[in-house]
Amino acid sequence: MDSFSKVVSAGLRVGTLTGPRPLVEKVMMHIACSSLHASTFSQMMVYRFLSDLGQDGFLKHVKSVADFYENRCLMMLKAAQKHLSGLAEWNTPSGGMFLWIKVFGVEDTRMMIEKRALEKMVMLTPGSAFMCDESKLTSYLRASFSWASEEQMMEGFRRLAEMVNEEKNRKVEC
Repeated sequence: MDSFSKVVSAGLRVGTLTGPRPLVEKVMMHIACSSLHASTFSQMMVYRFLSDLGQDGFLKHVKSVADFYENRCLMMLKAAQKHLSGLAEWNTPSGGMFLWIKVFGVEDTRMMIEKRALEKMVMLTPGSAFMCDESKLTSYLRASFSWASEEQMMEGFRRLAEMVNEEKNRKVEC
């Protein structure tokens, strides 16, 4: 399975499936019962895009998109290193466009994000949003490096560090 959403246009819900005929037929049957098919307009956009570029052009485009996101990732890692060292830990992503961060000393990032991130104008997603049981507490959060500039990342992580320190200080006061 593959998708064109990250290499052609964010949110584009058109993909490909390759595999044994019995498996592909079952998947096609499921799609026909659940959503019929991807948007005809989206399919035509992808068709035209691929037709205009050709295989070599598409591979060159994919490389440029990968380079773009790798650069963004490096910017975010730099911002995390500068502002979150000692406050959190993270791993270098091997794909995607998100940095998963484990915040030290904060067991509920949802509460911290819902109460403080909006007022600090920082967009983050609490780790609990990705759990089957969202009521469980987690010290993880997810940050996206897909569209913010390096300056915005630096400022956002500076504000995140402020939030983490405020959250820790709030706990001490309680």
